[in-house]
Amino acid sequence: MIPYIIRRAVATVPVALLVTVMVFLLLHITPGDPVVIMLGEEASPDAVAALRHSLNLDRPLPVQYGLWLWRAAHGDLGASLRTHDPVARLILARYPTTLELTALAMLLSLCIALPAGVLSAVRRNSWLDAMVTPLAISGVSMPSFWLGILLIWLFSVTLPWFPTVGFVPLRSGLLENLHTMTLPVMTLSAALAALVMRITRASLLQVLQQDYVRTARAKGVRGPTVVIRHALRTALIPVVTVLGLQTGTLLGGAVIVESIFALPGAGRLIVDAIFARDFPVVQGTVLALAISFILVNLGVDLLYARLDPRIRYG
Repeated sequence: MIPYIIRRAVATVPVALLVTVMVFLLLHITPGDPVVIMLGEEASPDAVAALRHSLNLDRPLPVQYGLWLWRAAHGDLGASLRTHDPVARLILARYPTTLELTALAMLLSLCIALPAGVLSAVRRNSWLDAMVTPLAISGVSMPSFWLGILLIWLFSVTLPWFPTVGFVPLRSGLLENLHTMTLPVMTLSAALAALVMRITRASLLQVLQQDYVRTARAKGVRGPTVVIRHALRTALIPVVTVLGLQTGTLLGGAVIVESIFALPGAGRLIVDAIFARDFPVVQGTVLALAISFILVNLGVDLLYARLDPRIRYG
């Protein structure tokens, strides 16, 4: 197990480097000069040139990337071009909100999708299956920004149950925090819940046709015990795979959801930095999100062995 983890950790280094290269190139080919945005269009050419030189933006792109990569390898992600605050401090201040939003969205989606998928598979072609399947298709098809707007209209405007925007930190109170996070979590979890429900249904239907399940039923084991203790554990392997892959989708969706509900998370930090052409903030935040995605997928691989004893890592 330990050698496998070491190999996977080493393999993540090229992936992280590729992500940083792609983000660096995309930022520099995007129209807009951060120096002009900072000083204004009426600034003198001498002032623009002096600030660009002080920020090393007048150097060739390979040199700029090399300087940033060297500092990042030593734990220094640079400073914001706008506020001059360390990028690492900005990420640490915003990242917990994004992690909470993503974790709550995944938890809510599992609480909805797993029971719905199991019931839909056990009662195949019933009225329950016919009702759940269209809801799953609707959840996958609806864009998160449109669902967020609908939830705001229903639960904030028509029924003033939840705030339209705003955020209460967890340290200020659990109930207050959950009250402000309800609509964002519902918005972010809808698509994942629909996808996990469909995967759970399809996987469980396949497992229920296997020989060991029929043998357990032939021995007189009760139906719920067969499904929960024998079939579901094997059927969860594709579900866990989807959850690992969808972590990147959740982190990407958090960018949109945090902008809609004005949450002070890493996603909104990226959006604001992109508009301001704040290169160090965008690069550092995307790198943090990419590393999180890599670590989650490593955890998914390790979880396979817990779900299926036949899986071994040498």
